[in-house]
Amino acid sequence: MFLYTKVDNTNLGIQGRTLPFDVNDIVPLGFKSTTTGNYQFRLSDFDGLFDEQDVYLEDTYLNLIHDLKSGDYSFTTMAGTFEDRFVLRYTNSALGNSSLNFNDDSVFIYKENKDVVIDASNVMIDSIAIYDVRGSQLFSKSKINATDYVVSNLSSSEQVLIVTVTSLDGKKVTKKIVY
Repeated sequence: MFLYTKVDNTNLGIQGRTLPFDVNDIVPLGFKSTTTGNYQFRLSDFDGLFDEQDVYLEDTYLNLIHDLKSGDYSFTTMAGTFEDRFVLRYTNSALGNSSLNFNDDSVFIYKENKDVVIDASNVMIDSIAIYDVRGSQLFSKSKINATDYVVSNLSSSEQVLIVTVTSLDGKKVTKKIVY
């Protein structure tokens, strides 16, 4: 994964900020991933002002703000370039928005070895159904009550699969994957 900051229309690998430090400063982050998978943001080796200053990562796709000093932030992404998903910030003022998104951008479904991995970010999954393109059901599981699930030993040859994920509140996301 290649991570960079954004200033206007310029992508920067290293960016400095002028003094005095502004706690309301927001730094847009872009990234490019060549593979679908799980990644982490981690803070390390900070000093000076940042010994005492809080640092947050905002995930705009999931409406979440994570305190990076309290621990790593793990996320799942598809391959591609994303310039609007993450923002580095120094306040958590947007934490009052507790609504979680359950949509095509927040549900990640991909093949890993012979498993189908379903990651609904921070939304609880109620059920999963997997169909082939003819509409035959290959897998079904309900009452999952977890934010992610791995379907192992799926009896299917190489083909396009249709995966329907239902959240606890009844919202559905359907995606296609090549298995």
